[in-house]
Amino acid sequence: MQVAEGLEKIIPKWTQKIQKRETFEELQAPCKIDGQILSINNYRCCMVGEAHQFNAEYDSQEDRSGRFVECVECARFSMEFFHIIKNEGYTEKEFILAQQEFIDHWNEEHAEVN
Repeated sequence: MQVAEGLEKIIPKWTQKIQKRETFEELQAPCKIDGQILSINNYRCCMVGEAHQFNAEYDSQEDRSGRFVECVECARFSMEFFHIIKNEGYTEKEFILAQQEFIDHWNEEHAEVN
């Protein structure tokens, strides 16, 4: 499967997994890359979890001023990727579009994490 340009900088392990698979069904199976489990069924190990350094606490991230705040958008992307990979009526083109929207969000709000 294809990935949006720039995704590998945010989630390199998931990018590798996506590029090695041909179908959404193949993406559903958990796997291990470089000792890290990747699973769409686990907030810590999902695509958004990797972006947050395999931490499921992206609903309580520290913002630029040092306060802990919820990132509703990251939670939304996590659920969207879950539904896409579970192939609930989505196309690969829609998956790539969602990836690009996530990249844009990440670069605007969380770039300092990586």
